Amino acid sequence: MAPNPILSSEIAEGPQVHDETQLWKDLSVDSWKNSVRNKESVFYDLYNDTRRRIVEACHKHTYDVVVEVGCGTGEVIGFLDGTDTPRIGVDINEDFVNHCKTTYKDKGLEFHVADAMKLDEWWISMGYDKKYKAPLMVCPNNTIMIMPEEIRDTVIEKMRVVAGIEGRIVVTYWNGRMFAHGVM
Repeated sequence: MAPNPILSSEIAEGPQVHDETQLWKDLSVDSWKNSVRNKESVFYDLYNDTRRRIVEACHKHTYDVVVEVGCGTGEVIGFLDGTDTPRIGVDINEDFVNHCKTTYKDKGLEFHVADAMKLDEWWISMGYDKKYKAPLMVCPNNTIMIMPEEIRDTVIEKMRVVAGIEGRIVVTYWNGRMFAHGVM
């Protein structure tokens, strides 16, 4: 299969691999899914609260789609009970996206492999810029801190571009140094 320029994660000098990023890249679907769903995990309450807050935001505002950047195994976007707002999950990890596509079958929920560094180009290539005018762009629960530091500003800018004037972006994070402890 020919490489897709929209999915490439290279930056001009080449990406620097960080421990947290490498852990995420190599993480199995089951390891992550189990760490989030385990009631003893540091992630369990955090994920429940995140889901609740996104659903509340959908009820209070007129977002026409929720887009989770770095959706992983779908533990946030796949469990947004109580909203009819369409949802799109994107992640650079193809195994995670394939897991999401087979696991979550809700109407109005879709998953795609996409590079957050080129989110705006991907959005246009999918025709979503014509379909949605007020997206709620979310990058929750430390996803931004797993990304290499040198790309974070660009990812946030791409989310802002996709959100446009009528949408919003929400980025949440906590002490990123503790990510590895949650999955071990």
